Amino acid sequence: MKSLLGWTMIAVLAAGLVEQAFLPAALAQDQTGAWQVAESKYFQIGYQNPADLVRLTSHLYKSESREAAQRIKKTGVVGQRDLVVYDRLYEQTMNLLGMRSSVKLSIRIYPSYGALASEYERLANRRDTVIAFYNPRLNVICVDSSADRSVLAHEMAHALMDVLFVPNPPLEVQELLAGYAQSRI
Repeated sequence: MKSLLGWTMIAVLAAGLVEQAFLPAALAQDQTGAWQVAESKYFQIGYQNPADLVRLTSHLYKSESREAAQRIKKTGVVGQRDLVVYDRLYEQTMNLLGMRSSVKLSIRIYPSYGALASEYERLANRRDTVIAFYNPRLNVICVDSSADRSVLAHEMAHALMDVLFVPNPPLEVQELLAGYAQSRI
């Protein structure tokens, strides 16, 4: 069964995405402005507005710790210790798939679905319905700030496979494994 995300991944890989660097500093630029970066063990997490980092991080904490999610939402602050929620999700995804990697990846958090869709259209030079995507040319997971754990786990699985397998498995196999991670997280 090919899901919408499967077709999205096919579109991303087939589009010949443009090269650009994801710089680990507030100097990083794309067409919409400056990126700030928070670093965890496995990720450089890029965001343009701290509210987007707050929103996604509190979403990820909801199933782990309601208190942490409420604290982050109330204070509007994501501390270094709060970023472990991304690492734990990645470790859960790696354990679930029986794969390990210490390669540092990037996550870009977009403020809205519209901003994410615009970025996808800019990179892929085509318009598709996406709720998140992994850009294999840049090793970057792109999500909007309202994403949930299962969507992020799905994209983390794509990133993990991209880092570990050369050549990459067929897209159908990648989608099967990413869908498995998404359904089990």
